[in-house]
Amino acid sequence: MSSSNLVCGKCGKIYKSKAWFDKHVLKCVPTTTNDQSHESIWTPFDFEDNYFVEELDTACELTTTNQIWVSKLSEFTRYNQTNKSSNFFLIHLNINSLFTKTNHIFDLLSHVKPDILALNETKLGHEIPDSAVNPANPANYCLLRRDRIRGGGGVAIYIKKGIKILNSFVSNDFELIHVKLLINKKILHFISAYKPPREKDETFLDYLDTILCSINVNEDIVVTGDLNMDMLTDKGQLLKDFCLSHSLSNRVELPTRVANRRQGDTFSNSCTLIDVVLENKKKVLETTVVDFPFSDHKIIAARLNLPRIRVQQEVKLSRKLNKGSLEPISNNLKCLDLSILDTVADVNVRWCAFKSVIINVVDTYAPLQRSKQRK
Repeated sequence: MSSSNLVCGKCGKIYKSKAWFDKHVLKCVPTTTNDQSHESIWTPFDFEDNYFVEELDTACELTTTNQIWVSKLSEFTRYNQTNKSSNFFLIHLNINSLFTKTNHIFDLLSHVKPDILALNETKLGHEIPDSAVNPANPANYCLLRRDRIRGGGGVAIYIKKGIKILNSFVSNDFELIHVKLLINKKILHFISAYKPPREKDETFLDYLDTILCSINVNEDIVVTGDLNMDMLTDKGQLLKDFCLSHSLSNRVELPTRVANRRQGDTFSNSCTLIDVVLENKKKVLETTVVDFPFSDHKIIAARLNLPRIRVQQEVKLSRKLNKGSLEPISNNLKCLDLSILDTVADVNVRWCAFKSVIINVVDTYAPLQRSKQRK
């Protein structure tokens, strides 16, 4: 255990922030024994309450978690390759801090290769550049972000290059990004949104209503996000009514979040469906829910009745410069008579003439060849 942790003597929860620890103590019991041997860490950010909760993972447990991820990633990759791989493929996930899990997101982008990857609770600040959270080869995806000003929350969308973005809108008032895409001459409005638990459902849905009302009803709409309205209980009734009024349907049927809570010596868990995939034109052929061991939310994958975007391989011109070509090039360059260039007065013309002579020799023994570069 880190020496900077604070432990609740009643329920055993572990916090790094004294502010959140004190807040928890007031909710847990009137008086709680605080382990004074642990040093507090102060934070200027306004994160969600459970952001600083840690489990006591040993090195062995962490290794096991990584092994689980490798297994899940292989399973997910096989699913993507065998199930209607020609269809448009999008993924939604509440990542619960992107910066600490970039390697796992890069795994998804490089192995599963979704057309769109939408993330909630990225918890990025403006001081973190795109290059820190985009793959090593960012040429395959463009990244759109909506960071929360005071930390926590946040939305990000990775869109495969080759998909034409006609328009993009990043909300200043809510954690929401709306992009208008052109896919095989068809319009798709894709919205990724995150509604924090403390945000009133009515306020958020009123804002989403204004976004939807600005869209042509004849165009395809897909909305993904952790909206914190449980579609399995009455807590999601407001969202169900909203979908009915806008002719939207939620295509996710299984729980998307499993929360484990410890109360004394006993553990309990709750299963909720708070991550949704809403659509208006029955473009979603199927959805699947896949475990993600580094977050309490599951991965939501959806396959759409739209053509999948293939990233075209970049064609480059290159020369084969090896011993067989370099030796004759060197011999011919030694025999060149460049005295004719002395008669050229203009230095720029002389330089161009010199390059032309050199390139003509190189082209003879190592001509330019077209090659496709792997990405």
